[in-house]
Order: sequence, then structure tokens, then C-alpha cells
Amino acid sequence: EESPRTDRAEVDESALRYYARNRDLERLEAEIRRLRAENPTWQPPEDLFDPQAVGGFDEGPLWQLFAEGRYAEVREAIVELERETPGWTPSDELLRQLDLAEGHLRLQTAAEHDQWRRVIEIAQTLPALSSCGRVNNSWLIAEAYIRTGQPDAGAAVYRGILERCEEPQILIATLQKANELLDDQRILPLDALLQGRLAESLSGEEELAPELLASLETRVKASRDGQAALNLGWYYAGRRQWQQADSWFTAAGEWGAGSSAIEGRVLALMR
Repeated sequence: EESPRTDRAEVDESALRYYARNRDLERLEAEIRRLRAENPTWQPPEDLFDPQAVGGFDEGPLWQLFAEGRYAEVREAIVELERETPGWTPSDELLRQLDLAEGHLRLQTAAEHDQWRRVIEIAQTLPALSSCGRVNNSWLIAEAYIRTGQPDAGAAVYRGILERCEEPQILIATLQKANELLDDQRILPLDALLQGRLAESLSGEEELAPELLASLETRVKASRDGQAALNLGWYYAGRRQWQQADSWFTAAGEWGAGSSAIEGRVLALMR
């Protein structure tokens, strides 16, 4: 049987078409990824770049105001259009993005004024403010919980970032933030989780950024973690950097990685 396809009427494509009409390809690609994540069977329309295909009311001017950060003017324009255009309502996506943008500003302002309970209130009202794409919000929310005497809730926010997000730079920065505010008892599980996620990144085909790799190596040396050193050895071996691989395989053996470290060192020396 064919898998059911998402009804296009169920997917709000207004932002997608606005970005396509303005040839804003970076935002267009990000919107396509978001819609696919929310609707796995959805596919971008074939007439995406056809100006005659949009149909209905053109929200372009509203999205332009939104892109310029003029959120109050967007609200005013919506009220005026609803009054002047019977039957018209703004797209769900425009309203959703507007709510998030305004919530983001309120949260940032509350944090700047140390209004930590207000930060928590805003975050609970708009859970979508806490995401990998808005990771600074997540850091502020974690800090708000800690500043209001709820360190376990703050640690849970940090853990959520470490579990969900993919960018290694975000993961390392998250633990650095946590280190500034949490005690060792709550940091240790987060540190172990980070080590695991970074080990995953080492097994990928993409080359790590030099600053990220240097940060990871520093952490491994400090912890004397045999498995982490072994991962670094195989990372360098995969890039045929045999001298570095040998160095890390040797360290891994000294730190208890066992026969795998010996096998890796033999391979590095042979090459």
C-alpha cells in the first residue's frame, strides 16, 4: 500500500511561498526542513516559484514587516485587514511566528532585568521558545530555574539540550553554561552525556572544526577517559593522520581501553 500523503490543505505554506517569492533561499530551505519535520509525508509544491500559484490574499507585505522586526505594525495591519477584508484571516504560520518572535523579545527583556520568574512564566506559556534553533532562550530558561531555587529543573533543561541538539559547539557551550551555575553533583551526569554525544560526532564522516576538536582533546586529557581517547584515535585513523592516531591509541591503552587500543596502535604503526 502507498503511504498516505499529507493533505496540502493541512500544511500552512504561506511563509514558504513568501520566501520563494522573494528568493530568500536560506529561509526557504529552513522552512522546507521545518515543514518536513512536522509533516513527514509532505513535499514542497512543484509550482513554488510560480507567482500565479499563490492564490488568495498576498501576505507578502505582512511578512516583510515581520522580517524587519516590526511586530507591532504587523499586529496593527492584521486588525485593519480583518476590518477591511470580510472573511480574511491571517495564516496560522504568520500568527505562530509572530507569537514566537514577540515571546522571544519578552523573554530576553525579562532576563536582562533579572526577572527570572517572569522568564519561567513566558517559557511555560510558549514551549516552542526553547529549541535548538533558539538555544540562547533555553540557556536563559535553565538559568531562571536555578536563580529561583530550582536547580534540578535547570539541569533538566540543560539535559534536554544535550539530548536533542546536534551541533557539537552548542553541546560544549551548554555544559560550559551549566558549569557556571550548577554544583558538581548535577554537572557530572551532564558531563557524561556530553562525552557520549561528542563520541557520536567523532564517528561521523564530517571533519570537526579545529576549535571543537581542540576543546574535545582538552576534555579527554583532563578526564583520562580511555574510551574517549580511543574514539579520538579512530577519528584520526579515519583521516589517515597516523601520528595523531598513534598518540591517542597509546593514551587510550594507558587509560584502560584494553586490546582495542593495542589493535589501533598496531594499525597506526603499520601505516
